[in-house]
Amino acid sequence: MNHPFIHQPTQRLIYIILWLVLIVGQVGLVITTGSLEPEHAIADSLVYNLLLMFFSITPYYMINSIGNRFSIKILATNILIPGIMLLAIWLVLAWQILLQLVNDTTYQLFAFEALPYRFAFGMLIYTIITMVYLLLNSLRDIQVKSRRMNELNNLVRDAEINALKAQINPHFLFNSLNSIASLTLSAPGKAREMVVKLSEYMRYVIRRDEREMMALSEEMANINRYLDIEMIRFGDRIEVLNRMAPDCSKARIPNMVLQPVFENAVKHGVYESSETIRIFTRCKLTPNELVMVIANNFDPEAKPAKGKGIGLENIRRRLMLQYNRSDLLQYGKLGNIFTVVLTIPQITSINDSKN
Repeated sequence: MNHPFIHQPTQRLIYIILWLVLIVGQVGLVITTGSLEPEHAIADSLVYNLLLMFFSITPYYMINSIGNRFSIKILATNILIPGIMLLAIWLVLAWQILLQLVNDTTYQLFAFEALPYRFAFGMLIYTIITMVYLLLNSLRDIQVKSRRMNELNNLVRDAEINALKAQINPHFLFNSLNSIASLTLSAPGKAREMVVKLSEYMRYVIRRDEREMMALSEEMANINRYLDIEMIRFGDRIEVLNRMAPDCSKARIPNMVLQPVFENAVKHGVYESSETIRIFTRCKLTPNELVMVIANNFDPEAKPAKGKGIGLENIRRRLMLQYNRSDLLQYGKLGNIFTVVLTIPQITSINDSKN
């Protein structure tokens, strides 16, 4: 266990400065009262206080030896009794050193009469320094617990993000495979094209790290693969219109966050209507955020497809976990148009900062 006054430069400097102030103050007090000659006062203060400064390092290790086991018996046997013994050694050792340094009867009488006061002073310093060590240990424990709690929260958040991402509609894959099976007989060329598109799409999905931030251009390229697959299935019933400003391509967005939006457009547009469904996408990039608008028409008379609507709410939850904001996804209907407005802050997200 690293001692705060030995291994930490700032605290070590503060510790030394406080002791120097104490030494100077004690010398000044003794000289002012005329109790000792200046040279004797300096020697007395230096020896006693420098030794006490050295001995005051040891209570830290005594405190660490008991951990969090605080009781009267433990404190007495591990802190109080060793402290009294330590102070006794301090007084005897300082007395012997000063007898060799100061050969003066007046000083020796002063030093002898001051022993009870020195012991009381030493006990006060010992108590204060012990309380300081206890406080530092408590602060250290709080920091450790806080760091562990943050790590746990990060793990929980990552697990929840992974769980949300795992809910991407698996029916797309099943339907695509069924369509490929059908096309192998009626249109082998389209079946081959669909297999290539599907393999490229799945390769992108599988190889991406769950927390990775991607360029919008890469995400849209994969969205286009997805839409190409659906267009092979549904033909001219899907029309895709993109109005993407050139500077939007460099924007960073969470991996696969757009997928549920376009799945929702296909599911509640194409699946529920026999008319052509247009999916319109545009974006705007500012220094602080990317704003994307994805809109599609739908048949308001059609019977809604089965589903719990978790796709868009999953996006909202992911963005909340990643950016700690609940206002980044807005969606609603106006007439026969369903619109999603997605805002992605162009700053380091909580999870992106760990990459």
